Amino acid sequence: MNGSGFILTPEQSENLRRINPNNSKVLFRYLNGYDLNNSIDQSPTREIINFWNWSQDYCQQQFPDCFEIVERLVKPHREKVKRKTYREKWWQYAEKCMTLYKTIKPLNKFLVVAQTSKTAAFCFVPNGYVYAMMCVVFAFEEYFALPILQSSLHYYWAYRYGSTMKTDLRYTPSDVFETFPFPNINCSATCSDLEAVGEKYHEFRRQLMLKMKLGLTKTYNQFHNPDLREFLNEDIATISTLKAKEFQKQYGKETVNL
Repeated sequence: MNGSGFILTPEQSENLRRINPNNSKVLFRYLNGYDLNNSIDQSPTREIINFWNWSQDYCQQQFPDCFEIVERLVKPHREKVKRKTYREKWWQYAEKCMTLYKTIKPLNKFLVVAQTSKTAAFCFVPNGYVYAMMCVVFAFEEYFALPILQSSLHYYWAYRYGSTMKTDLRYTPSDVFETFPFPNINCSATCSDLEAVGEKYHEFRRQLMLKMKLGLTKTYNQFHNPDLREFLNEDIATISTLKAKEFQKQYGKETVNL
C-alpha cells in the first residue's frame, strides 16, 4: 500500500461507519501474514481504507471522513517517494492488484499462505478482505488443492526452490508454485478423494486451533514438539502430578493448552 496511514483499528472503523454508513464501501478487514499465522481463526485484527482505482474528486466527495485521514497520514509520506505515480495518486494503494481482486471476485473462499513463515501453512479464508503483500493468494475454492499444497512434497519443493529469511521460508510463487509438478487429477475419483481429504483436514485443524487457542504457527510447533512424543509413553497420572507452574515452566504455555 505504501503508507501505513490507510490502516485503522476496529474502533476507528466503527466510528467512521457510525459517522457515515457510506464509509462502509471503502472500509475492509485487513489480513496480513502475522494475523494469518497467529490468529486462532486466521482473522484480521485491523481494518483498512481502500479507494481502489477511483478518482480523487469522487473519493473526496463520497467519503470525506476517510479521505481526510488518508490525506493527513499518507500524502506527506507519498510526496517524498521517487516514483511519480505514487506521488500523484497518493490516495490509492501503490500497487492496487486489480487483477487479483477481479480473479477472486466470484469465489466465496480461497487458499492463502503467509509469504514468510517456518511452516508454510495453507488455509482457506473468506473473500471480502484486503490482503497484504505478505499474503500469497491462490484462486482455489475447492478443497482438493489443500492436500497437494500442504503436502511434504510441496513443502520441501518450496524450501528447495524458494528463498529463506534467516530460518524462515520465503514463498515466492514464480519460483515455487509455478514450477511445482502438480499431479494429474483429471480422474474424477482422484479429485473426489483429494476433496474429501482436504475438507476433513482443514476442518479438523480449524477446530483444534479453536480448542487449543493457538494460531497456525504455534499449532505446527506443537505438531513437531518432541515433548509431546515423550508424553505418549508416560502414565497420564504421573504427568498430572506435576504442579501447573512447574509444568508450564518446563514445557511452555502452548503445551499446557494442548
